[in-house]
Amino acid sequence: LCGATRLVDSVNSGDPIAVGVVLYVDVKTDRLDLMVAALEAPEHAAHALVRDDLSSLIQAAQLTPDLRWLVPVEELADMDAVAVLPGLAFVEIAQLLADPELGSAAQARGWRVQQDVFAGDLSWIGTGSTEGWKAFVDAGVQLLQTDRPDVLVQVLAEAAKGEWPETW
Repeated sequence: LCGATRLVDSVNSGDPIAVGVVLYVDVKTDRLDLMVAALEAPEHAAHALVRDDLSSLIQAAQLTPDLRWLVPVEELADMDAVAVLPGLAFVEIAQLLADPELGSAAQARGWRVQQDVFAGDLSWIGTGSTEGWKAFVDAGVQLLQTDRPDVLVQVLAEAAKGEWPETW
């Protein structure tokens, strides 16, 4: 299953994976050879994040170490387990709410942190408050998966000037 999603880079890293639309690949097949072959094409490789459970990603990494893996973590105990994935640069915090402890632990290992910030989206939609998104950024989330990139990009640009806007 492939889908285009929008990730907003809270640290403006310039990494092509964090700019604009990302090919988010949620693996739903045991034919990893076909998935890897399709994603190694130049038009996909720089913008694909391949997400699946650890055992599947280890198998895919044996076919090619060059793809970008996105492995979900739910608790601190998961950190050591996912560290065996070759070339791991991204982890997804697979929780509904921001978790500063997981964000810090992932960053301490040199991994970029991705999370679906739907709870922040709901907060903004319901109240106009940006504090829900701020909680994710403060928790160390660098790639924010949002349904409202049009608003979140503006909020982050304003925050980069020195002060987080409370409402938008």
